[in-house]
Amino acid sequence: MKVILIRHFATKGNLEKRYVGITDEDILEASAKDYPECGVVFSSPLKRCVQTAKAIYGCSPVIHTGLSETDFGKFEYRNFEELKNDSYYKRWIESGGKLPFPDGESMEEFSVRTVRAFYECIRAAENMKEKRAAFVMHGGSIMAVLSTFTGRCFYNFHVKNGGGYICGFENGRLSITGEINV
Repeated sequence: MKVILIRHFATKGNLEKRYVGITDEDILEASAKDYPECGVVFSSPLKRCVQTAKAIYGCSPVIHTGLSETDFGKFEYRNFEELKNDSYYKRWIESGGKLPFPDGESMEEFSVRTVRAFYECIRAAENMKEKRAAFVMHGGSIMAVLSTFTGRCFYNFHVKNGGGYICGFENGRLSITGEINV
């Protein structure tokens, strides 16, 4: 199966370099370029992903709540400038992002949730006999899926808004075959 992983288009919070997790923001513009074709589109329920999926593929996506971005807890919708003097934030940065977000999710909880949702969507696409499935998700969600399947560092897979990866999924293995550059 061909799997297309796409990060949603930019939001106001993205441009302000905020930790935008559970905040439900609209995209700023829908400038869909040429994306790979697919038979089914899966998406996080948050507006930025649903709006991006509709702009790219012209249809309402299949929603899976497990594809949502990390709950950043007390860091939600704040940026470095607002957090730089917070002692827990400093420890979180020093941990390489491994400490849980205060009143939010840990990286492990988030990755397990996201990868479980990804598998459930893959199974649904297989049951529909689809050969190509697109996932319109969040940057963190894409990083969680790719780092889990490749064993590489989570942060190696940072992707720009509207960008993504083209992958193959065979026998429970995901392999990156290309990138979507913006």
